Formats: sequence, structure tokens, C-alpha cells
Amino acid sequence: RENCCDDMVLAANADPLVYASALVSVERNRGALAPALAATDGDLVRRVRRVLRQPETRNSGLPLISAAMVLIALAVGFANAQAPAQNAAIPPVYERWLDEDVVYIITDAERKQFQSLSTDAEREKFIEDFWLRRDPTPGTPENEFKEEHYRRIAFANNRFKSPTLPGWKTDRGMIYIKYGPPDEIESHPSGGAYQRPAEGGGGTANTVPFEQWRYKLIEGVGTNIIIEFVDPQRNGEYRMTTDPHAKEEVKAAAPSGLKIRATVSAPGKVTVSIPLDYAGDVAVSARATNSAGFAAAWFDQSVPKPARTTLVREMNLAPGWYTILVTVKEMKTGATNSDTASVEVK
Repeated sequence: RENCCDDMVLAANADPLVYASALVSVERNRGALAPALAATDGDLVRRVRRVLRQPETRNSGLPLISAAMVLIALAVGFANAQAPAQNAAIPPVYERWLDEDVVYIITDAERKQFQSLSTDAEREKFIEDFWLRRDPTPGTPENEFKEEHYRRIAFANNRFKSPTLPGWKTDRGMIYIKYGPPDEIESHPSGGAYQRPAEGGGGTANTVPFEQWRYKLIEGVGTNIIIEFVDPQRNGEYRMTTDPHAKEEVKAAAPSGLKIRATVSAPGKVTVSIPLDYAGDVAVSARATNSAGFAAAWFDQSVPKPARTTLVREMNLAPGWYTILVTVKEMKTGATNSDTASVEVK
């Protein structure tokens, strides 16, 4: 029943991440979020994995799905935090404290309470109590939590700023401020050849710059969490992703005999037609990339001996411009043909 419900929602052109965020919010309101996040194969994890099209694996699968959960939780919190202030009379200095200084750590209840205050004296008292509630050593002159929090902001602003965003507002800055420095970082600032793990299909791929951060423990999420960031534009603006193929470089396809067609067949749906005429088995791979360079939808399919066949598949895509890259590989010879098509979804 849950799968049918999810399929109906996604078929109505709902954003998978927004919908997955709603599922997590329901668990939060029930008070069951922490156990659900910690589970390696609980109902919520499986359901979110399915909505986000994450593959099931026979190993723990925890790093991949936990990264998805981190993304969902932060997306929900950041969206709420970036909503316009309910009280337009809040002075700019307090708006900055609310929407920048503590944007990743303030709770929804605290935010609403702060927005309801009417005087600066009340706001100052709220801020004082806010930090006191988080002080690990109350009664001492130092507040280690507050000092560490502002140290993280300063580090993020210095280390993770991009051409368009201050460091605290980038994805790496957001993760760093909320969870602190990772236990391990695997950095590939120039991209290059990358050996895919066996569960990712194996083989070698050419990548854009990317980083993988590993946390041994994130309270309320799980252990051995791996979060990946990619820089598809090569401009220093790394984006968090749960797509294991997002770091793979998408190059313009050379002219070939393959001629694909992509059309908007319904609101939020793009039909991709791929003419095939091969004597042997082929593997078809398709990927829809948005204007920011991120993979929004993809599929892979094996087709046995497709002599004069047209493979037709649908992709669910949010409004925007997309480039759809299709690659057909002959399994026996390894030869490939590729073609691209651009389409606007309204």
C-alpha cells in the first residue's frame, strides 16, 4: 500500500526529495525519527531509498542511505530556516543571527518563539538562554558549544566559499557547521580516472572534481556515514549528492548513427525514444542532466538482439531545461554509440 501511494505521488510530478522529506517529517512528528534513521533496513529507510531510486544492496548500504537521510534532514531544516521571517519588525542584526548564525542548529519551535518576540530585550534574553541550553559545562565562564560553533562558521567561510555563495551557505559549509570536521576526507580536486566499486557497476570512469567525507558517527543518523560532494562546473562550488554517478563527467556525444528523440508527453514526464538496430545484445544507459549539471533522472536497461527496435522509456522530471544523454553499448564488441537531446519541461 505504501509503494502504491508513493508511486501515485511521484506520478503526479512530485519532487522525490521533497516527498522523501515529508516522509521523514512524519516520523519526526511521531517521535520515531532517530530509530528509523539508525536502522539499516527499516521500513522508512527502504521507503526513502525507493523514492530516491537508491538501489538495494546486500551489504549494509548504510553510508549511501544515511547520506540521503542527511540530505533530507538538512533540506527540510534549511528550507524552513530560509523561509521569510514571520515578524517583519525583527531588526537586521537579529535576522542575521536567526538566518545565518544559527540557521542549521535552531529548532522549529525555537525559531517560532524567537519570531514572536516583540522587544530587543526579549530577543537578547532568548539568545542568552539559547546558548545556555547547549552549554556542556554550565556554571563556567566558557561555553564550549558556542565557541566551537562560531569556529566552524569562520572555517567554513574561509575554506568553502564559492564564486556565488559565502562558505557557510555552501553544502560543504552546511555539513561542516552542523556535524563538525569529518573523520576522513577523500579529495579529488582535479577529477580524473576513478575506479567504481563493484556495487556501483565496476569499471573506470572519468570524473569531475569531487570529495567524499566520512563520519564514524553522526548522532541520530548512524555510523560510518559517507557524504559525497561534486563540482560539475569546476568552479569550486561543490554540491552534496546521493547519486553515485553524479561525479562522472558527462561529455558531449560525438556524432553517430544513434538518433534519439525526447518529447514532453505529459506534465512532468519526458518520453525518450531510442532506435536500436543491432545483431547482438546491447546495454542502454540514459541520463537526464539539468542546467546546473546534476543528474535528475536516469535508467539502465539490457536489450537482447534489438534488430530494428525502438526502446521507449519515460522519465519523471521537474520543470526546467534538461540534456538527455543516451549511450548504447554492444556487449560483444564493447563498441558504443551516443546521442543527446535537449528538452524543456514546463
